[in-house]
Amino acid sequence: MIVSQSKYYIIYSYIHNNGDIFSPTMPYKWKWANGPIKTLLPLGVFDNYDDVNKIKSLILDTYPAKSKRATIIIIDNNPYFCLNMINMYKIKKNRFYLQSFFMNKVESYSRNELINLFNNDDLS
Repeated sequence: MIVSQSKYYIIYSYIHNNGDIFSPTMPYKWKWANGPIKTLLPLGVFDNYDDVNKIKSLILDTYPAKSKRATIIIIDNNPYFCLNMINMYKIKKNRFYLQSFFMNKVESYSRNELINLFNNDDLS
């Protein structure tokens, strides 16, 4: 087995207060803070820190982050751990999942798809 020596970054959401997080000030589908209270849930595994920062800046402008219902945490992990998690949960790296892939199968978006979703929302 070949293991990459590059860093992997995991975007986590820490849920402070779970509930109805819909807000007309954010895209309708941006319910990324769903989960049990006081849990740390992974939302994506990335190998590019620039993508992580761009996604973080986008989701900090959503209702869950601004209302302090959830906090975004970025942790860098060793590649072996991340590759095992990718294989175990059958996820794609460099994709942002609106809900944790630990909980159920949900939609995922690349960085550019996420930017388009955020900027061109017709549902809210």
